[in-house]
Amino acid sequence: MLSIAMTSGQAIAQASADNQELQKKASEWVNDLKLSDEGKKQKVQTAITQHLTAVRDWHNEHPVKDNPGGINPGTGNTLSNLDWEVIYCSQKPKSVHENLMTTLNAALTPEQVEAVLDQYTIGKVAFTLKGYEAIVPDLTDKERTEILKNLKQAREQAIDYKSMKEISAIFEIYKTKCEQYLNSNGRSWKQLFKDYVNKRNAEKAAQEKNNISMKISFISFCLLLLAISSGAQKVRWKQGIVTDEFIFDTASFPSSHSATIAETPEGLIAAWFGGTKEGHKDVCIYTSHLKKGKWSKPAMAANGVLNDTLRYACYNPVLYQVPGGELILFYKIGPNVAGWTGWLKRSTDNGHTWSQREALPAGYLGPVKNKPELINGVLVCPSSTEKDGWKVHFEYTKDWGKPGLSRIPLTMVKK
Repeated sequence: MLSIAMTSGQAIAQASADNQELQKKASEWVNDLKLSDEGKKQKVQTAITQHLTAVRDWHNEHPVKDNPGGINPGTGNTLSNLDWEVIYCSQKPKSVHENLMTTLNAALTPEQVEAVLDQYTIGKVAFTLKGYEAIVPDLTDKERTEILKNLKQAREQAIDYKSMKEISAIFEIYKTKCEQYLNSNGRSWKQLFKDYVNKRNAEKAAQEKNNISMKISFISFCLLLLAISSGAQKVRWKQGIVTDEFIFDTASFPSSHSATIAETPEGLIAAWFGGTKEGHKDVCIYTSHLKKGKWSKPAMAANGVLNDTLRYACYNPVLYQVPGGELILFYKIGPNVAGWTGWLKRSTDNGHTWSQREALPAGYLGPVKNKPELINGVLVCPSSTEKDGWKVHFEYTKDWGKPGLSRIPLTMVKK
């Protein structure tokens, strides 16, 4: 009886926490609209919260426990678990969608309605349209209008799905329509995409050539400075640096920051955060291994997806190789620096695969950007917070990143 009561209590607590998270999300979205009418603001927030709740509940009440099988009549491919998730979620009552859209359209301007729908789908319309514009540089206004119409239809349909995988699956349906439209308009999507890939590869090769040229010019300049400097026979440029190079020239993300590196029994591994820009929800942690003098293609090690309806950016990875033990990846997740929380993952194969993420104890962040130091069996992590000024402190543990960190305040620097 005690076990049953505890399980029931835990379920109620989890449900309460999930509801609060949905209410918080709805509040943040509505606050971004900067509505001056408090009544209208409350009405829209309530409609969004009810919609998010209905989508979540329907998804949770219709899990794909066992794949029923079957084939997609359009492609002949076997239906996957994701296919069945989309099928089940598409069967929810139409009123779930209609109630939300009726309230949004009545209370908001068309631009504000689009802003809310973009929040649901993390800006997929604009991001995907930019992709088409890059692949088809001479896209006509008529073609752009048709593609945008399809993407907006995808967005409105996708808001009724819970996970990002399901939302992306809906967008794939409409992306296929866009590509079929281009083909029917006298274009060859397959050839356009091939030309785009070839162009990107040529640009990469040209950039690599330019980098080599720039390095040669810079080295020549440095040699000239050494030659004309008196008593410069023992001057060492960048003393202590073994090599200075790029890990990658192009990647699936346009921006990266905050690199860290560690030496494992297998060799060097680097990590950083990358995405649209710092703080954007698509920012993840990526890693690369140095193998035979070349860095491997960036691989995602962690993302900021906290649940099926909440995603934040990742920040500041810090790699630490436990002497004779596992490799630890410390990192942060949050809406911003002031609101981020500390997490870690572990690897027992030198960073090729990672454990499930673990939350650090509440109020602790681990090493914020610089590596921890092992001192007399204690792992000391340089850390800081930026909520009310920049507060610097140390966090330490004897358990190699397991819960139980202690904190030593150091000083505070006001901005």
